Amino acid sequence: MIKYRTPKQLIICIVIIFVVVVTVTVFLIQSNFQSLKDRTSDHSIGYMETISEGDKIILDLGRFRSTYGSFPSTLSELSDWTGTKYDNPRVGNISWDYESKGDRRCFILIFQLNSTTGTLCGYDSSMKYWGRSDQ
Repeated sequence: MIKYRTPKQLIICIVIIFVVVVTVTVFLIQSNFQSLKDRTSDHSIGYMETISEGDKIILDLGRFRSTYGSFPSTLSELSDWTGTKYDNPRVGNISWDYESKGDRRCFILIFQLNSTTGTLCGYDSSMKYWGRSDQ
């Protein structure tokens, strides 16, 4: 046990311990914040924004099919019908790939998620979910 000669020495020791604890705490908080920032980088945010835009396209494709009995042959046809200019994907390549299949009874909507690895992300209307080529 440490013996202090004066109360002033005790107070100084407590202040030093407090400063060390606060410094370590701030460091840990900043490290965790940087880690969180890395996980929500522009790529991740861009991915979620792209999926959101894709969901808008999918809803309009469903409305088109309800009206005409089949999906449009191109996204341009859908865009002309809705009067909407769809945003390009915010990650990977900068355009949507769309193909209607099976006498235009189903479709796939794809964007390239990573141009380096060639990873694709897409929605298949016959399966009704978004998937990635690396999963």
